[in-house]
Amino acid sequence: MLLMPVFQANTQIEKLNVADCKLDGACARELCSILKEKNSALRLLKFRNSNLGEEGANAIAELIRDHLSLVEIEMFNCDIAEEGGNAIGNALKTNFCIEKLSIGDNTIFQRDVEQIQQSVIFNTQYNQMKDSNKKFEGFAHNLIAESLKRWARQSNFVNDKLKQRLKRPLDELDEKIADVMFDRKGNMDLKAIPQEYEYTSGDGKITLGKKPKYN
Repeated sequence: MLLMPVFQANTQIEKLNVADCKLDGACARELCSILKEKNSALRLLKFRNSNLGEEGANAIAELIRDHLSLVEIEMFNCDIAEEGGNAIGNALKTNFCIEKLSIGDNTIFQRDVEQIQQSVIFNTQYNQMKDSNKKFEGFAHNLIAESLKRWARQSNFVNDKLKQRLKRPLDELDEKIADVMFDRKGNMDLKAIPQEYEYTSGDGKITLGKKPKYN
């Protein structure tokens, strides 16, 4: 692929669209290897209507595993079969930033489709939960942790992925959430958080006040 030297030289590419270019597995592997090694800014990657096959799908799986910036990836109609679908599903277990993924019109197992969907939904909801609560400075982590505990009690998948997510905090808020979610032995504690304060939401602020005592 003639553009490979460009991708090696430019380490700040945020959007890369190679859809309908008919990339094969070997090209995809070379491209993904460069992006994994050189680029830390990539947010969108499109392979639609390519001939990636299993080699290309496995290369993409290696790229997205632990990736910290990629938000959207498109692999629609890329000749991906069972092995590649499974590799992508497993890679997403430790990916916490992809919020949109298109992998339709490939022949992958339904269980892998469901795992991919669950991972993307988890990433989206976790990140939205952080964004919507971080304005409550000082106790946002408690509000988020309480919601996460309820969510994890309802789903083993969420429980498992949440453990992986919080073992790799990306910022101070993640660290504070993890402090609430894990006990001293490093086990997930899903018991409800004791509430010492009453939270009253208004115009984007929360008023703190001691709960009244009743005789």
